[in-house]
Amino acid sequence: MTLQSSAQVNGTFDILSQMRFYLTGASSDLSIVQATWPTLGSQYTPPRPEMNGGLEICFDQSTWIRFVTTGNGVTGVGDQDGPGSLVH
Repeated sequence: MTLQSSAQVNGTFDILSQMRFYLTGASSDLSIVQATWPTLGSQYTPPRPEMNGGLEICFDQSTWIRFVTTGNGVTGVGDQDGPGSLVH
């Protein structure tokens, strides 16, 4: 998903308020995208973080936030069952 406006060209800002981003779909698919992919490299000894993956979102063209479920010391983002994890 890409959201674009003329703000960058015009040298102005656009403000989107009260928006929330989260992933929806079959629970088995969401489990793969939000639980398995982001921590795939952790299953190896030694861990191989370069194998971690998933879906990410960026608001500033440099900082990416990965959609991942909460648990095991991981702060989740985009878990529709955890309103505190919604990207806003």
